[in-house]
Amino acid sequence: MSVKNTHPDYDNSLPDILMARDFYLGERVVKRKETTYLKPTVAQVLDGMGKGDKGRASYEKYIEGARFPDLFNQAVENTLGVMHGEDPVIQVPTKMEPILQKITRQGETVYGLLRRINEEQLIPGRLGLLLDVDENTDLPYISLFNAESVTNWDEGILESGTVANLKMVVLYEPQTTLDSELQWTTKEMFRVCILSGNESGKSIYQTGVFEDTFDSALLKPVQLIGKSLEKIPFVFINTKDSLTKPDLPPFIGLVNEVLGIYRSEANYRYHLYMQSQDTLVRIGHMRTIENENETVRTGAGAVLDVSIGGDAKFIGVNSQGLTEERLALENDYKRAEEKALKLLDKKSSESGEALITRKNSQTASITQIAKTSCAALETILKMMAEWMSLNPDEVIVTPFTEFGDVSITAKDVIDMMTAKTMGAPISQETIHERMREGGLTDKTIDEEITAIAGEDDVPMRTGTDGDR
Repeated sequence: MSVKNTHPDYDNSLPDILMARDFYLGERVVKRKETTYLKPTVAQVLDGMGKGDKGRASYEKYIEGARFPDLFNQAVENTLGVMHGEDPVIQVPTKMEPILQKITRQGETVYGLLRRINEEQLIPGRLGLLLDVDENTDLPYISLFNAESVTNWDEGILESGTVANLKMVVLYEPQTTLDSELQWTTKEMFRVCILSGNESGKSIYQTGVFEDTFDSALLKPVQLIGKSLEKIPFVFINTKDSLTKPDLPPFIGLVNEVLGIYRSEANYRYHLYMQSQDTLVRIGHMRTIENENETVRTGAGAVLDVSIGGDAKFIGVNSQGLTEERLALENDYKRAEEKALKLLDKKSSESGEALITRKNSQTASITQIAKTSCAALETILKMMAEWMSLNPDEVIVTPFTEFGDVSITAKDVIDMMTAKTMGAPISQETIHERMREGGLTDKTIDEEITAIAGEDDVPMRTGTDGDR
């Protein structure tokens, strides 16, 4: 049995996952994939696509001139910025608190790990977390596996009234080593995590790393402080749930729009190039054996001989379709921008009700992703607590979901203070908290009071023109 076998759901979702990944990485990666995303024209195929062929040279010019918009990358980064305006509240048993400061082998904090989780949710919409043990320190840590790396799994046969229990998961885990000649080599390896019966008849978690053929004799139980687990410490994370079946990438609509724009940009700019490259026609000129190797040049300093009664003209491609292509591209960009998860300045002309409706729908989607990621993180941390013989009920992860527009100006503060003076039931502490949310200060109200009291001892600064 080969560990390279893949799950049918993995095979079905992989094309969308890879496209989303490539489009997030940007133009350089997309163009490197060449015909995967941009097919050659019929003429280029007829002229040959082999190395040195005329069609190949034309295709390279075709793909070089295409523009690939980074709308998808911007949408992901903007959404991440909104989601991580504040950290979630994470409560764990006291003995687990130091682990949160270095919860991955790369030394990430739990908040850094959560940001990577959200990033994977927004790009391919799928990832997995594996709880493992460092053999040197005997401390647990969490490994993140992206969507491409979770290749196979088995949740067993579900019976009526039962809950799915993961039986097996295969993870792509390449090993990269540096040899004595300072050359890096990568070997494809796969980690198999499986529940297997022991001598007492209980199913315990075992794992092994294989290059191709699976051998159950090489499986070893993973223990923490001498304790084994009776379930696989792995959690699937999608955008809306933690089921084994992958979700579509949440931005798949935007990704498809960007793909269409990329292809249309290639055609439009190629047609612009062709329209500016007119073809020289020499009327009355006959090719003979004597002049078949003649080089024809045009422009300043060139001489062009024609026969008596002959003529020379340029003919070019009709440009009538360029306007339609440009308008189509503008409409494509507009649709793509509407699908990006952000409020654009050009949409400020929308009615207030329309803005609120669209913003609430976007916020609901982000909230769902945030809640799913925190629920999955809580699950894996509960497994860690249980493995460390601690109380898993003490593990609570509360997501940050206040994604509304909390920006505030000095005028807003004046209005609130005026309302308070006129009898509005609002406290100084509430006003200060609103200022913190709006980014006007990062101090607590006590720190602000202390700072204000200290201002009496600091002389007022003035500028060179005498203004304060």
